[in-house]
This record gives sequence, C-alpha cells and structure tokens, in this order.
Amino acid sequence: MPKFPYQRVLKSLFKGFQNMINKLVRENVTELRESSNRVSNTQRQGNTVTTNSENSNPEIVQVLTDKAPIQTKSLYAVSSGGEINVKYPPVPMVGAKGDGVTDDTAAIINVQQGAISLGANSLYFPNGTYCVSNTLTIDISKIRWEGSKVSIKYIGTEDVPIIKMISRGNVSPYSRRTKAFSGFNIYGKGKEKNTGIHLEGTDSNNAVAHITLDANIHDVKYGVVFFSYTYLVEYTGDAWNCNTCIYMPSGGVDYGENIKLTGAYYNSDLAFRNDTNGGEFFVQASIDYNTRVAVINNGGKIFLKNSHIEFTANSSIPIELRGDGAVFEMTGSSFTTGGTTRPDYMVYCDTGNNGGAWFQNVFMGNLYTNTDFFANIVKGIVKIDNPSCETVPFLPRFVSSGSNKLIDGGFEKTSVVDEIFISSDTKPITDPLIGNNLSLVIDTTQFRSGLRSLKATKIFGAGSRCNFCFSVPVSAYKKLNFKLYCKKPGTGRGTVYITPAFAKIIYDANGVAKIKNIKYQGSGTALAFTASAVDWTLIQSDVITVTTPSWASHYLIEVNMDWFRADSLFFDDIFIGEI
Repeated sequence: MPKFPYQRVLKSLFKGFQNMINKLVRENVTELRESSNRVSNTQRQGNTVTTNSENSNPEIVQVLTDKAPIQTKSLYAVSSGGEINVKYPPVPMVGAKGDGVTDDTAAIINVQQGAISLGANSLYFPNGTYCVSNTLTIDISKIRWEGSKVSIKYIGTEDVPIIKMISRGNVSPYSRRTKAFSGFNIYGKGKEKNTGIHLEGTDSNNAVAHITLDANIHDVKYGVVFFSYTYLVEYTGDAWNCNTCIYMPSGGVDYGENIKLTGAYYNSDLAFRNDTNGGEFFVQASIDYNTRVAVINNGGKIFLKNSHIEFTANSSIPIELRGDGAVFEMTGSSFTTGGTTRPDYMVYCDTGNNGGAWFQNVFMGNLYTNTDFFANIVKGIVKIDNPSCETVPFLPRFVSSGSNKLIDGGFEKTSVVDEIFISSDTKPITDPLIGNNLSLVIDTTQFRSGLRSLKATKIFGAGSRCNFCFSVPVSAYKKLNFKLYCKKPGTGRGTVYITPAFAKIIYDANGVAKIKNIKYQGSGTALAFTASAVDWTLIQSDVITVTTPSWASHYLIEVNMDWFRADSLFFDDIFIGEI
C-alpha cells in the first residue's frame, strides 16, 4: 500500500492552486508583495510548501489530513500577529473592490470573519474607496483595521453608524494598548443622519478602552459617539461638515473617562456635545468656524489646552453649560472671532454650585457681543485669569452682570450701600453723600430697571466745583472696566465728564473718603447737554484694557459736573467688573 494514499489528490490540488496564485501575482504584483511583507509572522501549518518560479516568496498551504470536503474557510492559515489584505485575501475568500462603485459591505464583513478565524489580528485596506450600505462592526478584542489613503463611503439609506466598535473578547481592557483604527476617511451623506464611528462596550471585561483612533470624518450627523463602557480612548482625526463632531450622549453605563481629542481640526455646526456627568473630553485641537463650540449638559466636562477656537460670530451662543457640575475649561489657548453678527453672550452658564467656565492664560480677540458681556450666568462661575487681548472691547465686561463688584449697582436698596462719595465741592466735605453743592440720594421716580436709581443734584451753576465717584476696592494687576446708564429729564445744560481712574484712597476721622493719588484711564466720556431732556444713555469706558497699578487701592468712575448748570442727573445699572 502506498505510504500516502491521497498523494494524487494532493498533487492535483496543489497544481490548481499554484496556477491561481501565479495569475494573482501577475495581475497584482505590487500589492501581493506588500501583503506578503506585512504577513511576516506566517508559520507553516502543514507539511507542504509550494513555490513558483515567478514569485520567490513561499506560500504556506494547509495539508488536508482527512477526507472532509473543502469548506469556504481559507486554505491559507495565518499565525497570530498576521495581517489580511481586504482586497486580496487568501482564497477562497472574495476580496472587496474598493473601486468607489461596488457595494463592499458583505465582502469586508466576510474577509474580517475569515481573518479572525485564521488568527490574524489586523485587516489591511489598500488605497481605494470602499462603498458600504450598512454598519461595519469591528471587534477590537480580535482585530484592528489599518488603511492607506482609504475612503469608506456610506451609500445606504438607514440612519445607522457607519463604523461600530465593540469588544467581545472577555479580556480586561487594561492589557490592551493599540491603534485600533487608522488611515481612513469616512464619508456620510449629509448632516441629517448617520454616525461616523460609534464606540460601545457591553461590560467591564468587554470595554472599548485603551485604544487610539485615527480617521477623518465628513458629512454625518455625529462624527464620533462615545457610549457605554467606553473610556481611555484617544481620537486624533478631523471632523467637518457634521451636525456635531464629537458626541457623548446620556443614558449609558460606566463611560466617558479621559477621552482625548488631539491634533484635530473641527469645522461643523457644533464641535462638542457632552451630556453625561462622568464624561470628560480633554481637547488639544483647532476648532475653526463651527457655528457653536460646545454644549454641555448634566454635569459633563470639557477641558481645552493649547487649543485654538476661531469662528465668524453669529447669533448663537458659542458655549452653553447646563446641569450641576458642568465644566468648560480653557488653558493656554486662543479664542477669537470676526464678522459683524454677534451673539448676546459668549457663554451661557447654569451649572449649579459646582460648575462653570474658566479661561486661564488665553489670548482673546474680537470677542464682541450684543450686550458687551462675555457671559450670562444663571448659576455657577465664569472666570477669566491672565488674558492677553487684541481689540477686545471694554474688558472685562467679559464676565456678566452677576459679577458686578458694586453691591447694588441697580440701587434697589433704600439707601446707598456702595462706596459712593463726593470728591470735590465748594466747601470742605464732611459727609460722603450730602455736600454744599451736591447731594446724592436714592430716587423712586426715575429708573431704568427695578424701581430705584441714584439722583445727583447740583445746586449752583456752571463753573462751581462738583464731583463725585463710584468706587470699588481692587487688587494689584487686575483688569477692570465699567458701564453705566445716565438720564437727564430736566432742562439743565452744560457738559458732564465721566472718566475711569485708579486711586489711592485714605479716610479721615469721620470715615469720609479722600483721594490721595489718582491716575485717569483714557480721556473719558463728555456728555454735552442742551435744555432738551435726554433718556437713559449707555456710558462705557473708551479704554479697552486697564490694569491696576500696584499702588492703587481703588478703581473709580469719576463724574465731573463742574460745567453743568443746576439740575439733576440720574444714574442706574452701574457695572464695574474685574478679572
């Protein structure tokens, strides 16, 4: 009896496969050589190696050891650590076309299944455009995808993720450090539906975690979505022409820790949306010409460092924070706008007692708003530290009306409670509010908001000394500015000068403030009144940025009425801010 009873069958099989391989080599020499080099760890699984004269690289062939018929499973066996080319996989797998026309969904799914069954840990996509009509699911515990100038184009009609990443290996994610997906451009069909990449694990041992993604995403509703059991992920790609570039929805389980978004460019309707309390986006990117920058709900958190925000301002508030503990923080970055359309505020903040927005060492340029305030604070904190600025108007009415350093800038209390004092009079000053030529009292007949205002009445005519100040204590090297409203209902004429200044203030034995040293900021605002009545008029500093000198104890708004004839002026809604 022959030593090998199936020798004739094997020889026939080998000859057929050898002819097929030679044909593939002749047609696709370059890509087959690339694939052969990539699968460098291929090990022999049988006891037969075939080599042809046109290709010196040996092909490993699995020897049949029984009479079982050949299955659809590839006859090539690849060792752990190998890579499969999705266009030219081992036979009898049928590769994807990548021609920009053919629907490659089924082919990619089948090749991926075959690669996993053979123990390959990587699926390689050569250059091309791969059209897909349904979700491509990647189990990151079993395989990673690597592309080379590759586009994945969605041609389906359903609102589904184009790429979905899961983990079914029941392996602790802490043992995984890998680039799971790289070298791809993903194209949807517009902003109305589809997600570029959706990440979602099932439990702590099947988490989508400790991975890096590198893909550019275009024309989808959501660029990248992070959901349950997704954490410690770094996304380094770009996203543009999306409804939302990066999204973390609420309702998931154990997700959102330390999501890094680095080296990217975002240009869409909304750059970031974070709707979950435990969600953290750590961003180092360029956020250019998005309609809105960030929406944060339910205590989500977004931290930007060494990033760049630039957009043509529009009527939408760029940054919106809602929910107790919601945080937006920007450090060592730049924040600039342009255009003529302005939002009412740059930040809306309603974050309870535990959240807010912080801007530290940020360059700020052209941040104009309709209200001249940077933020609308319902509850929470908006704080700006050490900004550098260019053409930023009236800094720091950057903050909000709730950040007023005056206790009662609207004069709703029945008496004056702030440090408001007469600074110049026709006789020595013994009372800060009642002098020889001037009286300062709360009035209930005129008001811009609320029910009261401050009434300043001059007794003598033009040329008589008559000055008073609104004053707040300040710290060294802070930036300050002001705004207020003034009304003249009577017939008084003349010119009133309103000028900000820094001063060193001391107090006499009666507790009356005296100016020891003063330095004016800018030329001030001159109000030239005729006999006609003048309704509430906004007055604000003509100086963009003023910084407290080290010697100053107070910031003043001086109202000089020397050249105003006897009559009354009313003041309301006074704001003095400091950053």
